[in-house]
Amino acid sequence: MVLVSGVLRFVQDEKNTVAAEPLAEMVESTAEVERDGDGGNETPIDEIVGDVIHLSSGDIVPADLRIFAARDLFVSQASLTGESEPIEKRASLDVTGLEGLDVAATAITDLSDLAFMGSTVISGNARGVVVATGARTMFGEATGTLVGRKRETSFDVGIKSTSRLLMRLMLIMLPVVFVISGVTKGDWVDALLFSLSVAVGLTPEMLPMLVTTCLGKGAIDLSHSRVIVKRLDSIQNLGAIDVLCTDKTGTPTEDRIVLECHLDVNGREDARVLRYAFLNSYFSTGVKNLVDNAIIERALAEGTDEVDAVTKGAPVTAEELAEYYHGIDELPLDFERRRLSVVVGDARGRTRMVTKGALEEVLGICSRVEVDGQVLPLTDELAEKVISRGADLADEGMRVLGVARKDNPAGTGILTVDDERDMVLIGYLAFLDPPKESSAAAVKALLEHGVETKVLTGDSAVDVAREAADIILLEKDLMVLERGIECGRRTYANMIKYVKMTVSSNFGNIASVLVAAALLPFLPMTAVQLLLLNLIYDLTCTAIPRDNVDEDAIRSPRRWDTASVRRFMVAFGPLSSIFDILTFAVLFFFGCPAVAGGAWGALDATGQALFVGTFQAGWFVESMWTQTLVVHLIRTEKTPFVGSCASLPLVMLGSMGIAVATLLPASALGATLDFCSLPVVFWGVLAAMVLGYAAIVSCMKKVYLSRNDSLL
Repeated sequence: MVLVSGVLRFVQDEKNTVAAEPLAEMVESTAEVERDGDGGNETPIDEIVGDVIHLSSGDIVPADLRIFAARDLFVSQASLTGESEPIEKRASLDVTGLEGLDVAATAITDLSDLAFMGSTVISGNARGVVVATGARTMFGEATGTLVGRKRETSFDVGIKSTSRLLMRLMLIMLPVVFVISGVTKGDWVDALLFSLSVAVGLTPEMLPMLVTTCLGKGAIDLSHSRVIVKRLDSIQNLGAIDVLCTDKTGTPTEDRIVLECHLDVNGREDARVLRYAFLNSYFSTGVKNLVDNAIIERALAEGTDEVDAVTKGAPVTAEELAEYYHGIDELPLDFERRRLSVVVGDARGRTRMVTKGALEEVLGICSRVEVDGQVLPLTDELAEKVISRGADLADEGMRVLGVARKDNPAGTGILTVDDERDMVLIGYLAFLDPPKESSAAAVKALLEHGVETKVLTGDSAVDVAREAADIILLEKDLMVLERGIECGRRTYANMIKYVKMTVSSNFGNIASVLVAAALLPFLPMTAVQLLLLNLIYDLTCTAIPRDNVDEDAIRSPRRWDTASVRRFMVAFGPLSSIFDILTFAVLFFFGCPAVAGGAWGALDATGQALFVGTFQAGWFVESMWTQTLVVHLIRTEKTPFVGSCASLPLVMLGSMGIAVATLLPASALGATLDFCSLPVVFWGVLAAMVLGYAAIVSCMKKVYLSRNDSLL
């Protein structure tokens, strides 16, 4: 069984590794490398050293690069930062506006002249020299940090603790049973074989196989939800989740921005704010980000209030507005200024500068504010009101930007940061990242399962984390996580069923074996009989990974609790001993004498052999019946067979095990095992024993649940 378990685990881990390899290959490609002025040739990434790399739209950056030539280069650094918006890279470090900047506190990913391995080129082209490859890149270092030695989970600790408990029981029982059997029976060879078979029976040889099978089935179930499990043990961790931390963009949301409203400084809808925002977004160069796309989409749908002499006062469409104006100059967005300024000119020769960006940054370059069509000085009181209204919008879950303008800006054509001053604040833009239709249902479902959902925003090493993760979600959907949590808890429930059944049964058998070894004039079972009983029972347990799990059992987080295993063992183990000892008494004083023709002391060798064969057959059958029955009794907190039914495979294998054990004593194989046929009266006694055992276990189950939160 141990060998089979090892093979199964190896095969399952290999399958998961193979399934995960395509993800790792996402960052593997060839790159256009320039060597000796050859203009660039496709070269495998693993052959790249300090080369010059050519980048173009659609490329994945193959190494960390220092950019020395670029044209409209925009890259997505989501592999490192988790931010979906692309950022612009330039040929030299842009120090504009960085006076007084704490360089040590600046994120290296914000530097404009560096491109990092794993980033994707959205638009433009560039050339850069390799400064780091492989594990020395930002991507590689982050992966190495995350892949470090994994901390043991409660599952790992629990499995080891439970295994040690059973092994200690085995090591204690082996010499005790050997000595008692040898002294009382006088046959030290049989005593040794019997004690070894008892030790094998107490050893959880099926535990590795059952755990691996449960986890393997969980991995298969999760694969149907497009989830790759790279480390089987991690499935149980899903079931133990009580707080789920998730990023915002793309997981509970649709990963798209919607312009919810465009307001003046008094908080009223104002089409002029949309007009200026449209000019800023439309005439900015480079790739359009989600915010720009949202503004342009809204302007195209609603139009603007621009009045032109050609149209004689009628509002023009966004398309006509785009034709009327033309772009002149701009100051691109960067993550220090957090704003974008564009200078546009109209058909009459007038120029305007429009700036949009983070509200506090835009407010900082404004000296005036437009209120009800009047331009007023920006006083501290007005500034406080502006900030307050922006905060109110932010509290509603919106992303707030400020919009400012300035007519006929000086220095057009050589625009600098110094030109971003003395501007007029005209209003706000408020954006929403709409939630997915499934998000509300998913969060509710998670809450019903005892899982709090926390949404985190900001940088996160998404692709790096995928490389190091034990479980990979191929779809950003909270419903997938809900199904994963359910799968983890079902997996845990089926594993703990076997563990608790095995531990309690073995603990109960200790007392039974000790009583039998001390009081009976013969061994209650031979070594071969005992090993056969264990084999039949173990085979019936192979269906446990496919057993049904009550919905109540997956409503709360599940963690491995070794203390609960001990409590379960102490509560239910002695019940098995009680009925075993009752079976011993009934067989020894009534059943066996009826078959053998008298009490043990009055029989000859032939009669005693018949006596022993009947006794061993009776305990063999009774053990199989009660061990199988207890599986159905403790697998659920409900009434077995009525309130909750086991899966068909478990019922079928259990029934087959009982049938084999029941028919075996009367068969030719049973005769070779020294079994004798059981009298008719035994079956009535067995029925009474089984019913009594079921009743007392059911009563103990109620007592146990009154003192503990869960049976499993």
